Amino acid sequence: MANTMIISVLERRREIGLRRSLGATQAHIRAQFLAEALLLSGLGGALGTLIGSAVTAALAIGAIAGIYPPVRAARTPPTAALNS
Repeated sequence: MANTMIISVLERRREIGLRRSLGATQAHIRAQFLAEALLLSGLGGALGTLIGSAVTAALAIGAIAGIYPPVRAARTPPTAALNS
């Protein structure tokens, strides 16, 4: 996150200069970049949580689907298995 914000500041020097020339204070610039950092961090965390939950759910469904056939096979009487 820190590297992303450092690069963002370096790439947006003109924007920062323009805002400062139009009357923005250092506190305004700091607040803008802090808000952007918090927003990006929050969205990244939320997206990571959603993806992690989806993968976990998919693994759980796969595990349940993988358990069903052996349980069914184990319940099959030997005579039925031999006659098939």
